[in-house]
Amino acid sequence: MSQTEAAERSGLSRKTVYSAEQGENPRLLTLVRLLRTYGTLDSLSAFIPETEISPIEILERTRGEG
Repeated sequence: MSQTEAAERSGLSRKTVYSAEQGENPRLLTLVRLLRTYGTLDSLSAFIPETEISPIEILERTRGEG
């Protein structure tokens, strides 16, 4: 798919698509729109690191210490 076609399908400018493809730190909305356009939205989870301890568990641990 060309950048022009990706831009049209995602509702973004061609310049925004080009910048994102060059790794120029796209906004989250831009990234989601492009992943959806390319049919790869499921790959978004690769950007979210796994946490060993949940934030709730950390909070509960700190409350128990005080």
